[in-house]
Amino acid sequence: MSGNPFRNQPIYARTASVLMRDINRIEASLNSQGSGLIDIMIVIDTSGSMNDVINAVKQNVRFIFDEVTAQIASARIGLVEQGDWYVDSVYRCQPTSDTAVFQAAINAFGNCGGSYEAYVDSLIMAVQQTQWRAGATRLVIIIGDESANQQARSGKTWSQAIAIASAADVIVAMIIAKASAEYYCRPSYSQATEATGGVLLVAPTNDDVVDMIILMIGYFVYDQTEFFKYTPAGKQSLGMPDGGVSVPSDNALANTPLTPNPIIDMRNAVLGIVNTGRLKAGSGQPFNWTSGSADNLYRIAMGDRTAYGATGGIRYTWTRTLAQMLGAAPYDIDIGEVHECVRVLKVAVGI
Repeated sequence: MSGNPFRNQPIYARTASVLMRDINRIEASLNSQGSGLIDIMIVIDTSGSMNDVINAVKQNVRFIFDEVTAQIASARIGLVEQGDWYVDSVYRCQPTSDTAVFQAAINAFGNCGGSYEAYVDSLIMAVQQTQWRAGATRLVIIIGDESANQQARSGKTWSQAIAIASAADVIVAMIIAKASAEYYCRPSYSQATEATGGVLLVAPTNDDVVDMIILMIGYFVYDQTEFFKYTPAGKQSLGMPDGGVSVPSDNALANTPLTPNPIIDMRNAVLGIVNTGRLKAGSGQPFNWTSGSADNLYRIAMGDRTAYGATGGIRYTWTRTLAQMLGAAPYDIDIGEVHECVRVLKVAVGI
């Protein structure tokens, strides 16, 4: 933990503004180049056991697009039909915002027999044949119910396919389409998600796959927090976030009452970053906010808290609640906690 830069020092409005900009920089780094663009390729196993899953997606194309674009207006979604040893995988459509194009692509799906299913070759196809937009987050979502580590017609291995995706800055996310298949799928699916920064989800039922596609996409384009100043007349925006370049400005909070509200806003932003599960502690595991965990961000950031003059030893969450801060004299540790957590997160993202 760094030395306490706030002990016996005044806290300036500029201090909070710099922390806010750093938080926005971390949030922007969760997007490719902070652009807010995302191109998604969905790869679906088309063996017979996946028919119900495919039908669920077919019947909910409009819903999927409406929900995804409500989160990310710039999102585009494409589709690859996964084959097997005997049936070629088919690149059905490039990422599109046109629901009719996607609907026609999935309606054209055939079936494969399920012999040596083409997870390897379909991933390589999705990575190499997609016309990714410049600056966009590149996401491939693979939906299946078999191990991905199978023999491929191309002669490539699953490890090689993952390496190709990683080299192309493609995130590989995986959905296990049936809970009963988790035991067989998890090792190879986790191998891909851990290597590329993806997420692995398990669908309890076929219908849950649709919701998981929507949930999955939300992980990978992260909105930057809009911060506010608080006055007796209400709250006022400090400006639309620009990735921490110049918003909020150094003087954004100048001449405003000192209240805990901006600290609470920063805390909530830090928790949101942790909850993405995408930033990892030194152990290689994602940061969390779990009491007792060695990967708890607060514990890592604050240590035993003695540098901040605190007593009581190690904690796993903020010292004071909003209610406890309201009306109380300002204490260095409250903004210091945010400072230390942000410092650790900046290291994790390399800024």
